[in-house]
Amino acid sequence: MKNISKSSLFKRYIASYILVFSLPFILLLIGINFVFIRDVREELSLSNDNYLEQSNLMLDEKIIEINSLGNYINQMDNFNRNSVYRREDFSEYRDLINRHEHSTNAVETLYIVFNNPSYVFSSRGNMTIDALIDYSVHFSTQSQKNRMREVLEENTVSLNVINNRIFYTIPLGRPGQSYGSILAVMNANNIRNNLELLSDNNEGMSFLLNAEDDIVLSSSIYEKLNQQAINASIDTILESDEIRIDGTKYLSNKVTNNLTGWTFVSLVDSQQFYRPLYNIFIVAIVGIIILTLIGVVISYYFAKQNYRPVQNIIDSFSHDGPQGTQPKDEWGYIETSISRKFSEVKDLSELVDEQAPIIRNALLLDLLDGNYNHFEKIEKRLEEIDIHFPFNYFSTIIVELGKKAINTDYVSAIERISHELDTYSVGDQFVIESTVPPLKNNQIVIIVNLKTDNPKIWKQIIQSITQHFSSNETTKDTVIKMGVGSTHESWEKIKNAHIEASSALETINKKRVKENKVLFFKDINNESSPSAKLLEYPKEGTMLLLQSLKQGNQKMAEETITELFNKIRSDYSSPIAIQVITAYVYNAVLEVGNELGITEYNTMLLELSHLNESDQSEEILKKISYLVCKEVNDQKEMETNEIGKNIVQYIFEEFSSPDISLEQIASEYNISISYASKLIKEETGDSFSNIIQSLRMNLFKELLLTTSTPIKDLVVDVGYYDVSNFTRKFRKENGLTPGQYRKKYKDTTFTSTTTP
Repeated sequence: MKNISKSSLFKRYIASYILVFSLPFILLLIGINFVFIRDVREELSLSNDNYLEQSNLMLDEKIIEINSLGNYINQMDNFNRNSVYRREDFSEYRDLINRHEHSTNAVETLYIVFNNPSYVFSSRGNMTIDALIDYSVHFSTQSQKNRMREVLEENTVSLNVINNRIFYTIPLGRPGQSYGSILAVMNANNIRNNLELLSDNNEGMSFLLNAEDDIVLSSSIYEKLNQQAINASIDTILESDEIRIDGTKYLSNKVTNNLTGWTFVSLVDSQQFYRPLYNIFIVAIVGIIILTLIGVVISYYFAKQNYRPVQNIIDSFSHDGPQGTQPKDEWGYIETSISRKFSEVKDLSELVDEQAPIIRNALLLDLLDGNYNHFEKIEKRLEEIDIHFPFNYFSTIIVELGKKAINTDYVSAIERISHELDTYSVGDQFVIESTVPPLKNNQIVIIVNLKTDNPKIWKQIIQSITQHFSSNETTKDTVIKMGVGSTHESWEKIKNAHIEASSALETINKKRVKENKVLFFKDINNESSPSAKLLEYPKEGTMLLLQSLKQGNQKMAEETITELFNKIRSDYSSPIAIQVITAYVYNAVLEVGNELGITEYNTMLLELSHLNESDQSEEILKKISYLVCKEVNDQKEMETNEIGKNIVQYIFEEFSSPDISLEQIASEYNISISYASKLIKEETGDSFSNIIQSLRMNLFKELLLTTSTPIKDLVVDVGYYDVSNFTRKFRKENGLTPGQYRKKYKDTTFTSTTTP
């Protein structure tokens, strides 16, 4: 708090009280008029816009519902040309119309009108067109009846207002072959109620004008006003934000419906803004006279008392308050501190939500790859994300589901299945933690923590996992292949089990198995045809070494090489036998290097042919493994960087597509969903959802200001289906509705930010 004078705000308190008590009342009245009244008017205007926008959306929904009903009636062909002759079915037709009326809230009454012969079906009875028009309660004057006859003779889509009711007609029959009309009396009660509610909340009126500026719907208060005066002022109402009718000044709000061209209008009496001010004026003038007399005396006391909580707040922030720019006063300091704290908490919360699955998968993958020095540290981190291994035995299962080319729904299903597997346990005998490998989104890697290692428990585990996939709708018909590593008594051997499971799965795939298959690593030798051999090659150890090299796991490769040579030296004493078996391992490593296109270590392999000491051979093989793992990891890093750049480019090109999602990107690039999220975060520094929202919002603003396309179509163009939901988001972010934003900034030059 060294940057802020301890008495600055205290002095302002004293000065403000003296100023308030001594300032002439007329200045206070002017200030209230310009500040309070303006703010109230703006707030009321925004509120009215909301009500009118709601009414506008209601009208859109009703027209869309009636169109859908009309299309359905024509497609079903329930009322064909011969319907008027099938008198035995008339009651069935009435019931059908009655069902149609009750299927939607948009229709009050529905008529099926045939022109030749003249006949009308309805849920209230059947009649001729003349009977419908002459005796219906809908038409009270001869001009209204004549207008309805013209509408029914046209057999076209039309929207008409007769006797304060909305009639919507749709041709009956196939396009170009119309033989009548579907006449719907629109149920406008909820629109009328919304207009009533708007009028009840404010002193004024609200109504709906058609394209000819005739009043279609209105609030009940409208009937108490001078209708002729309103009709005479329609043009002014539509053009101006303020209008005077019968000596009363009104604030005008308008919203135009894009489908019909009709306009919702709200008029609010401006005098209501000033009535509270007049009441305050009378009370205040008496109070100010009294307060002015004693104000100077008590100003010091109030200032001192009011400053005390401010001082307490400042003291609470003084230990870790904002550094850098010097605040103007205590309030500036407090505001800056609170904003900073709130921003930090919000950012941290979002980061935790976004990074939780990435952190979880990263920790599990570290366990699988052996990327740790002390299990106590990684165990503490696992506990923080609610992962526990209570038992002493560990193993790994790799489940492969179908082929690599999988669709978006399949990717999402695999992620969901992986999460559901974490809840599996049987009789407190084992627990399961699973994850999806970063670069293989058709696999699930499962860490199994067992209480005891016996065939019965393993049978339960395999059955539980298989049943889980079989019961899932997405994977029930998928070929499931499972490679199972050996069971180890130490968490340090989880990486060994992972490599063993990879070897078992690779053995299955090499045999091109086309049905469900489970292979334990310990049973790999049983998969081969037995034959008598003078020497027993270390196939299991060699497979582990090869898998370690293919995965770039240098630590595991060195451990495997050490175990291999220890076994060779303990099992064989003959130098020739050792050389033969060592050559077997060398050849296998050479094949992996050739597969990966690594040739730098060929000269080192040639040196091995001249060595008789296994210790020297072991060291050279470890050097070779280092080169192979380095090359593999370099290739992975290049691939990862390339994928990350391609994903970001893809997002900037396809962000306006409504189908874009993390699941779709993961499917496109054959990676896991959490890994896709991680790559996007690393490349851009932001989350996928924030990037999409920002790009779409900027494109929408650009199109809003540079085109005259209807707002509803623009929302769809930038990738959204829900117009009302997007409108709420837009207003929350910009403080204006899209229509208001376009009107305010139409002539502003817009700079596009939708390119990477």
